[in-house]
Amino acid sequence: MLLASAVGAGVAAWLSAGDGLVLAPDQWGTIAQRLEAVAWLVLVAFAMAVSMSGLAHLRGRHESIVVDARIWAAAILILWYAAFNLLLPTKFGDENANQNAINGIVNGDWSFTQVLAVIPGYHWAVAQASKAWGPSLLYTRTLTCLLSVAMLWVYYALAQRYKPEQSDHAVIALALLPIIFPYSAAAYTDVPSVALVLAGLLALSRRHFVWSALMVLLSCYLRQSNLVWLGLFPAIAAWQLWQEMRAGPIEDRLSARDFLVHIIVARLYPFFVAAAFFLASFFLVSHSLIWGHVPANRPRPNLGNLFAITFYALLLWAPIWLPRAGADLSWLGRWAVRHVAPALVAVVGALGVGAALFFGYDNFHPWNQSFGFLTNIPLVFMQEFVWARVLGIVAVWWAVLAFGRIWWEQSHRVELLLVLGFFIIFMLPHALVDPRYYMVPLALINLFWVYPAERTRALLFWWAALSVFIGGAMILGHWRYLTISW
Repeated sequence: MLLASAVGAGVAAWLSAGDGLVLAPDQWGTIAQRLEAVAWLVLVAFAMAVSMSGLAHLRGRHESIVVDARIWAAAILILWYAAFNLLLPTKFGDENANQNAINGIVNGDWSFTQVLAVIPGYHWAVAQASKAWGPSLLYTRTLTCLLSVAMLWVYYALAQRYKPEQSDHAVIALALLPIIFPYSAAAYTDVPSVALVLAGLLALSRRHFVWSALMVLLSCYLRQSNLVWLGLFPAIAAWQLWQEMRAGPIEDRLSARDFLVHIIVARLYPFFVAAAFFLASFFLVSHSLIWGHVPANRPRPNLGNLFAITFYALLLWAPIWLPRAGADLSWLGRWAVRHVAPALVAVVGALGVGAALFFGYDNFHPWNQSFGFLTNIPLVFMQEFVWARVLGIVAVWWAVLAFGRIWWEQSHRVELLLVLGFFIIFMLPHALVDPRYYMVPLALINLFWVYPAERTRALLFWWAALSVFIGGAMILGHWRYLTISW
């Protein structure tokens, strides 16, 4: 599967380049360069295969030989960093705007930051770190890769806390998560932002609430939408503290009112202080709650994000829900027969939601109206064709059933529900449908979701295949047409 993905991306890019869809034939280079690129993809795919099957093989046969999963995960990202820089040394996508802003800040020119959609905290930090050697795309990518590797260690510590039996799987899965893997070596703000949010969650899990709030506050200066996680984290902490109190001695239990005053207010106040500080500082700098002057970046709810999240969830976790699809349908039939009245209410509710999605959907954002990105294809089809919109609504219904049943079986149900709720709040101001925005929520879902033991290997191979395909499309010059993101 991995080799097929690598070769498939190479062949598709090769053929399309010959047609001049992305690069003219004289820009593509020699056949030797194409073969070199495909060889790198095969090497990346091989490293992924070793990281998933080799580790389990060694531990199974030689208990004394234990290779840390974090090392394997880091090796994957470092190898991708090498391939990305060797085969795509020029600016990719939004790297152009990001690197121009960094170069401008180094030279005292902040005008380039006005075309950004995010507050330029990342750009300022990289600019300060670049002054000794001079700013360059390679230097920025190197810093991103280092933060990506550090993120793996943070995530592993979190997995040890929330699902220790799958901590090895969790850290490799994060490295292979198809919406994170391609950007782990790119000059983008997304992965450094994820790293800071996860560091905040690690501090939260150790009851260091001030440090947790500080980490998330710093992440807000990379992407201001991270402000939402300053609401999620105290909610998670409040739930966990409530559970610990209820499990303790009866004489130590507090009423809901006392818990609110003595626990939430007295211990979780750093998050509320951090949120207020960020809003005040952001407004003082930008003189509004919006950064930049690009009209397409204005906040506005977009139902397209609901459909895109559904499509990506079904795609990414297909190895989990597909094997149990028949059982889910059988359960639904039995439940409907035994509970006729609730079933009728559920049908009416589902039809109501479907009607709202059908008539409320509008693919209005100009950057989502081109077939140049794979993400846009279902959005454009749903705008133009009734049957496509109906299929999208059916996908939403199925996702609610399939993932709802899986959620009910989880030990971290409340944490997952909180992540989902704040995920929805997080997406409300995003007018553009772009999977990069889903990195933090999907990383958190992967953390709290304990997978069936027999499906973990299949999930890793599936994500590895998607990542090789996307990465191959990027470095082979066909990223606009083949990637599932920008």
